[in-house]
Amino acid sequence: MRALAELEKVSTESLLPTPGKYANTVINCLQRSSNLENFQYFVLPGGRRIAYSLFGKNGGFPVFYFHSTGSSRLECALFQKSASRLGYQLIAIDRPGIGRSDFKSSLQLSDISSDVLALADGLNLQQFGLMSFATGGIFALTTAFYDPSRISFQLSLGGIPGSLKQKSKQRTSYSGKCARFLLPFLVRLFTRVKYGITWDNPAANIERLHQLLNYSDRKILSDPVFHSILKTSMKEAHCQGFQGVAQDTGLSFKEPGFQLSQVSVPVSIWQGCADNLQSRSSSEYLAACIPSGRFHSVANRGHFFFVHCMDEIFLRTKCFALDQRVVI
Repeated sequence: MRALAELEKVSTESLLPTPGKYANTVINCLQRSSNLENFQYFVLPGGRRIAYSLFGKNGGFPVFYFHSTGSSRLECALFQKSASRLGYQLIAIDRPGIGRSDFKSSLQLSDISSDVLALADGLNLQQFGLMSFATGGIFALTTAFYDPSRISFQLSLGGIPGSLKQKSKQRTSYSGKCARFLLPFLVRLFTRVKYGITWDNPAANIERLHQLLNYSDRKILSDPVFHSILKTSMKEAHCQGFQGVAQDTGLSFKEPGFQLSQVSVPVSIWQGCADNLQSRSSSEYLAACIPSGRFHSVANRGHFFFVHCMDEIFLRTKCFALDQRVVI
């Protein structure tokens, strides 16, 4: 796999989206990832297995992809075409209990990072990037904290919702500490109840999502191919039941155990300015607290803003990482 600096050789001509390209891009993504058996297992030292699939350019610069909660590694199909064009190979993993990865009880954020870093060792990766969508951002950020020497950048799409919220500088009250301690448990309990009813009905889950989105996102979600990718990914996420998804959702609200100022990896946060699912102020706050953080707002777009500008996002992330790192 190529070093990050070699990505500079990729031509920027005709890479920005043009009218009419979106439909072909998504259709190609779906066709390339329609075979659910096209995944690999990596066996961890303790015998537990994690499943992963490859998207994008074969032999391209490796980037680990962290899916959003309630979804799976197949969500990464949305970025297949852009990753191929820009020279990235996306390594999408299923977190424990989701999709084809084995369940692990009493899971911690650090466990996810350990799994990813162990897989990176198994693939003999000396340098790689991280990419996430929505709540997958907290898992990617934790991984960036634990191994900054090998991670070139983190690209966060849709902000980093969940446990990372703006905190008061004043001393936290006892009741506040209790609330933060109980929040992951309550979220997990609520998720178990919700998915316990509809875990095998992804269409119902997408319909609930549709009600929360703005007009721009609803239009994208109405595209039959885009809709099919999300539906397939959600169904795959629950192939072992709803226990893993419930645990994963609750985990995204846990305290990460480190300060944002301790994250030394360049972090690029992108969000649509009309996103109804994540506040812009939270994303701006995160970018301001991370030493090498940068926030990008896409005008007139919502939660699925990336379908219109993913080529440009990949290009600018590459340039951002090269600017922030003296030695690549």
